[in-house]
Amino acid sequence: MGRLGHIAGSGRRWIYLASIAGAFFAASYALVLTDESVVDPYVEEDGVVETVGAAALFAASCFFAFAAIRSRKRKQRLSKQLALALLAVAFFVGAGEEISWGQRLLGVEPPADVREANRQGELNIHNLRLVEDWISIERLFQAFWAVYGILIPLACAISERARHRIEAVIPVLPVWVAVALVLNQALGEATTLLLDSDPDLYSGAVPVEQARFEVTETNVALVLMAGAIAVFKAIPRPVSVTERRPASDPTGVSA
Repeated sequence: MGRLGHIAGSGRRWIYLASIAGAFFAASYALVLTDESVVDPYVEEDGVVETVGAAALFAASCFFAFAAIRSRKRKQRLSKQLALALLAVAFFVGAGEEISWGQRLLGVEPPADVREANRQGELNIHNLRLVEDWISIERLFQAFWAVYGILIPLACAISERARHRIEAVIPVLPVWVAVALVLNQALGEATTLLLDSDPDLYSGAVPVEQARFEVTETNVALVLMAGAIAVFKAIPRPVSVTERRPASDPTGVSA
């Protein structure tokens, strides 16, 4: 526990970050308890929550892609380059799926065969009947962020050996990502308990379970986006030709 204790030792910084994250998450769930004129545009399909979530996933995709490019220039392990590239692709697909690839935003009408095969008549993969009969994409996403966003960062924080082995293969998110994800889930569960105890608190047209889940999912996307930015910043910038030149030979031409 020595390493974890050392990380947690920067008390004020952790309290400050946790306070900001907690306040933001609490506010995001509090909006679910407001008047229906606020709730419905907030949690409906392609509403504020879903759009912000998709934007966060797309931003995460971009930063993982930038990190993959920088990792290649720094000649890091091929496995890490591939992992970063796969993360970029996965988050890009997640962003597209979140808004049904812009179906409603662009006014695209899916073909009749697609509408029939999709439980919600949308232009996406995760709601296809064939896919949902085999696996829940939502559960898969939850498993992903629980393992990659919580378990792996905590394991690497506790054990230097684990960090050395895991970081050689995949990028490891900062431990504060795990803390934020746990805090978000706890507040989400607390919101569910509150709404179950007094159903009158919710006035939206969207099913209450869906409303709460959309907020939780978007907060997860925002935290993972911040983690992707941290991964990108942690990879050193490639050294330019100018920076490689000796100070005594600014032209790069030896005498």
